[in-house]
Amino acid sequence: MSKHSTPFADLASSLDRLAQELFGASDLEGTSPEYFQSRMLSFLTLLADVVKAARVTVEPAMADEAHRANSAPGEAA
Repeated sequence: MSKHSTPFADLASSLDRLAQELFGASDLEGTSPEYFQSRMLSFLTLLADVVKAARVTVEPAMADEAHRANSAPGEAA
């Protein structure tokens, strides 16, 4: 049986990776601007992954909510 990824699993994985990277952020104190910038790039990349995973995760619920709001009976424009 193959293991299939779900949007929630992808989001959890992205959050875990970001948390692990941020846990090591204490090593930035007293470092050169170049080192700080290179470390920030990895944080921002991981944060972008989290945002993408979150969007994929919540998109179906948002579409369903929008559909229900648009098809609600008796609402005036």
